[in-house]
Amino acid sequence: MSTKRLLPPAAWRALRSRVIPIVRRWSRPAGFVLVNLWLVYHLAAIVLAPWSVPPASRLVQNSWRAVGVYDQALFLNHGYHYFAPEPGNSTLLGYVLEMPDGSLQTGRIPNRQIHPRLLYHRHFMLTESLASDDWSPQVRDELVQAMASELCREHGARRVTLSRVSHELPSMEFVRAGGTLDDPEKYSEEPLGRFSYDDQTQTAQLESPAGLEAERDDTPPLANARSADTRPADTRPTSATGLAIPIEIVPAPDRAK
Repeated sequence: MSTKRLLPPAAWRALRSRVIPIVRRWSRPAGFVLVNLWLVYHLAAIVLAPWSVPPASRLVQNSWRAVGVYDQALFLNHGYHYFAPEPGNSTLLGYVLEMPDGSLQTGRIPNRQIHPRLLYHRHFMLTESLASDDWSPQVRDELVQAMASELCREHGARRVTLSRVSHELPSMEFVRAGGTLDDPEKYSEEPLGRFSYDDQTQTAQLESPAGLEAERDDTPPLANARSADTRPADTRPTSATGLAIPIEIVPAPDRAK
């Protein structure tokens, strides 16, 4: 039963006359305090998101526990860190396309032919995902296979060989000794595999390791394919064949490094 039914009408009116003024008196100050507390908490959550990314103090990392759920629910857990003082290697994707007539086309992703800038940034994030620890090996394998499929479909190739190109920034001592930003010894390549394209399924499948060994002598080294364009990763060299890969990479639920 409601309170109104338990009390006589006169007592109910007297209760209302006493309670309503109190509520009106304290509702605005209480609301003001709650809103300000929420603003302080919200700002703290935004600041702690990048601040708690290692390396960080134990105090800051423990503070993340108080705002972690809030940040992840509102997608505020961006772990932005400045590159200085020790920027990491940049990662590109090198490819060698084998066309139906037997000719070869080489290139790298990303490159300056990709426009607008937002699309270039998407390609940049795709290649950087190849070196990220936020993805499982299975996800990275699926990403590489998707890149191979899109490259073959875009260019009409029957086979593609992919490699992960890492560009190490030269040290101060290296530059003072006469080294350049695009020095070949600062580039390293890691083969990702050779893929054959199936026109029916429109997907590229990784060839067997035995087949790779058998054809290794007939395949130009990926390092030689790099000779078509050896400008540094910082300037994002232009390849002979630009490409826009229509792949969307969803950010990992874990916090970025």
